[in-house]
Amino acid sequence: MAFLRRLATDVAFYGVLDVLQRAVSVLLVPVYTRVLSQQDYGNLDLVFTACGLLQVLVDLQQAQGFMRFYPEHLRRGTDKRFAGANLVTRLALGGFIAAVFVTFGVAGHIETRFVPSFTVWRTSWVVAAATIPVSLVVELLLLQTRLLGLKQWFAVGALGSVVVSTVLCVVLVVGFHWGVLGAVVGQSAGKVVSVGVLLWALRSRISFQWDASAVRQVLKHTLPIVPGYWLGSLSAHVSRFFLFSDMGAAQVAILAVCLKVVSVIGLFSASFRMAWQPLAMMNLGEPQSREQFSEAMRVFLVGGLLSVCALAILARPVVSILAPASYAEAARYVAFFAMAAIIGEVEVSLQLGNQAAGKTFWLSLSAIAGSVVNIGILTLFTHALGIRAVVLGALVSSLFRVGLAYASSQANHAVPYDATAFVRFGLGCALIGVMTVVGGSVPPVLSLGSLAAIALVLSWMTLTEHEKHLALGLVGVRWSDRK
Repeated sequence: MAFLRRLATDVAFYGVLDVLQRAVSVLLVPVYTRVLSQQDYGNLDLVFTACGLLQVLVDLQQAQGFMRFYPEHLRRGTDKRFAGANLVTRLALGGFIAAVFVTFGVAGHIETRFVPSFTVWRTSWVVAAATIPVSLVVELLLLQTRLLGLKQWFAVGALGSVVVSTVLCVVLVVGFHWGVLGAVVGQSAGKVVSVGVLLWALRSRISFQWDASAVRQVLKHTLPIVPGYWLGSLSAHVSRFFLFSDMGAAQVAILAVCLKVVSVIGLFSASFRMAWQPLAMMNLGEPQSREQFSEAMRVFLVGGLLSVCALAILARPVVSILAPASYAEAARYVAFFAMAAIIGEVEVSLQLGNQAAGKTFWLSLSAIAGSVVNIGILTLFTHALGIRAVVLGALVSSLFRVGLAYASSQANHAVPYDATAFVRFGLGCALIGVMTVVGGSVPPVLSLGSLAAIALVLSWMTLTEHEKHLALGLVGVRWSDRK
């Protein structure tokens, strides 16, 4: 019970701030879709996506290793050098990949049908690439404040980035008509401000001295994960490039709006994971750790099903708020992408078992297998099905990865997961999918009521008595413990 209360508290605090910090692009969608043309918004999304993949290329999953070993260094008093060495490494790797990309772009070697022309959008590409090392550093700084329990500085760093990015993007895009460049500059400036604030706040907790042993310790833990991380990220974003090649920037823009709506779930899921994983790693080896794995998974599945249902109900009104009528098609796919997002996060949580057992190569094997499935579906069906091929690839690949992750993690670090929670989650998603497809042929009240009933009933049935007590307590309702 105490563990769940602490988990709920961390998710409530860090989750909201983390969602806001990561959700700038979502908050600005109504501006972009109404000020930029549909083609320009598609090009903007591809610029951010391509640079995000470049960041993934040099990320090397250091945040995972940092989260795993920082508590140990904190207890030994070597945390300052450990933090400084990893920050310097991320800054150097980010600067290197940005310089290489810009050099190739200026030389004319990045002119391909899969991304917008570097020559036409040169300044936007350069600014976005230059932000890569900043993004890598701010991620680690926010993680350090979280591990140190410095909630006030986490809030300042996260909210400062949101405020600066939002204001500058609106001013530059709407006021100065900078278009795509204004959006890129605004979001980059927010991250720069966040880095400055957090470096000042943590100045006494970081020693910028090179420590090869600290970096080796992290990379030894994370390198087996990296190939899978690369392929998993590519698989998650490659659909945009296929659509751009076969359908053009306008279809990419529709997909982008759909995925921005779904990213609310992704941001919640990531925030839950970032609250849960430090607790898991801190308690690793304790007698109650396996039970905590099971409790966290059950709570996440309940929250995931409720989130999928909420987005299925709200898809049309939310899309109409975010974008004009030319983007209405995006609402058809929201529920299915939401399911794929939650299933993908379930796979990530299951892989904690492999990490705990030191069998991190399973993360790469799972990602490789899922990427092959997804890219195969996109290659075969994108030209004929368009965005529906993206939906199919996301769902099938995420289900395949979950199956592989469950089997491997249970073999290496058996956890008594609640099997009925998985069954009810799967049943709920299947029923929501059916109601989404046939929703147009039944009265709206019946359709929406059925969706809500499916999620609420199955979620309530999944919770234990103690979890029901905690859930009702959070909303101020008393619940008598049953004998």
